[in-house]
Amino acid sequence: MPSRSSRRIQIVGAAALAFALGMPSVTLAETDLFCSANSPLFGSSKVVLSGGSRIHSNRPDSSVHVGSNSLVTLSGDSRIDGDAVSGGEVKLSGDSVVTGAVVEDAPQVVLDEVAALVAAYESRVANHPHLVTDQGEEALDGTELVVSGGDSLVLPAGDYYLTKLVLSGGSTLRLEGDVRVFMPHGKADLSGGSLANQPGHAASLLVVVAAKGEVKLSGGSNFHGAAYVPHGKVEVSGAGDFYGAATARELKLSGGSEIHAHDVCVYGLPQIESEPVVDEPEPVQPDPDEDLFGWDGI
Repeated sequence: MPSRSSRRIQIVGAAALAFALGMPSVTLAETDLFCSANSPLFGSSKVVLSGGSRIHSNRPDSSVHVGSNSLVTLSGDSRIDGDAVSGGEVKLSGDSVVTGAVVEDAPQVVLDEVAALVAAYESRVANHPHLVTDQGEEALDGTELVVSGGDSLVLPAGDYYLTKLVLSGGSTLRLEGDVRVFMPHGKADLSGGSLANQPGHAASLLVVVAAKGEVKLSGGSNFHGAAYVPHGKVEVSGAGDFYGAATARELKLSGGSEIHAHDVCVYGLPQIESEPVVDEPEPVQPDPDEDLFGWDGI
């Protein structure tokens, strides 16, 4: 078992408080499962709730676990219906409430790096479908997917390698099956639009950002899915609704926004294993003084 002072979470997914539940450790090469395992919300640097924001479970008979390596802070009538667990401090001010356990100085969580996982999908760009919105606009330009001006787009099921995902101006992105978005960096900004998952459950959408990036919701927008942004931010503001699981460096809620936490499991992630390196033998250079043909004996 890992030490009490530091436990490594090696499952790639929206789980990050699994150390508190005793989840076994696995690596990318050993599993193709992305799973939040009952602990769907984590901000390694900090979790911040303000302005009457709320985190609660999607199941009325269940509570959530919200965690950080450093700081969980609530202010201005914000609320966590469940536990707040921090490797540092848990701070409450105003009329903010944590209904469950408040734990400080908890074991640290080490988030897995996903650069190799995301890079494996770069070759999929050539296989991206030709995407045209309901208004006849080209939605996908290389690795940038943009829907705006009240338009809507049906996104076929599949894997997408993107550097930009933007919904604005009351636009709608309708998912036609399970969708996985892999971003080396950049922003998924859904502030002016909404996502409609055809299956109607959070496991139908996965967004992974390898380097510094952001998943952002505001202005009443909604998101059903799982987000894994270990070096960036997941931000929900302005009455936005996030249904699912999120792991990020910073998890921020404000302005009456809510996270409806789901336990999310997504199957079918690739197994990332390095190819064996075979050293080519160096060519043998003949020795000019060596008798190669037996002439010395003649």
